[in-house]
Amino acid sequence: MITITYTASDADVAKRIQADLAQADIAEARRHILLVIVSPDAKKDEDVHRALDDALHKHHHIVPVLVAQTQLPAKLAHFDALDFTDRYDFDKLRAQLASIVASEPDIRRNNRLTAFALFVIVIAIFLLAILFIGGADIEAPQDEYNAIATDEQRTIEALINVNLPRSTEEAANFPATVDAAPTAQRPLLIQTATALVDGERE
Repeated sequence: MITITYTASDADVAKRIQADLAQADIAEARRHILLVIVSPDAKKDEDVHRALDDALHKHHHIVPVLVAQTQLPAKLAHFDALDFTDRYDFDKLRAQLASIVASEPDIRRNNRLTAFALFVIVIAIFLLAILFIGGADIEAPQDEYNAIATDEQRTIEALINVNLPRSTEEAANFPATVDAAPTAQRPLLIQTATALVDGERE
């Protein structure tokens, strides 16, 4: 789609361009194209600046067309302007538009190639990560296991061993000791005492 932004004093040139575009056989561009009619009056027109800012923000194609002697606005300084100050030359404009349309497939192809290259890089990094992890020596956290075992032993000594019978008299009173122990500790207390007795018998 091609649109034209211009100020009121440049309406004649803008309408002439519109009429020539309607008759010209120009392929449709994938991205919007904005023709900016540039003149001293246009540089003061807020509507022209608003349309230009919108096109810049949306990354549209922009073609400045100089219709009077003046410097390009700073926003358009890096664009190649068509100079219509001496005479109107629609052939130049048509060639410029055709060049824009022709360049778009190359841009799309370059984008596809870039995307493919990034995909290959990601896959390569992923495979290298797998090889690195597979080749690395992964050791079990033995210190952590030892610490857990030590904590378990301390818990048994603090909660169970202090209640185990150490004499005949304590053995006779052991059922009462079990009854006095917290409910959660009773099974472990009985199993520990039983294991100790079985060990002594062996």
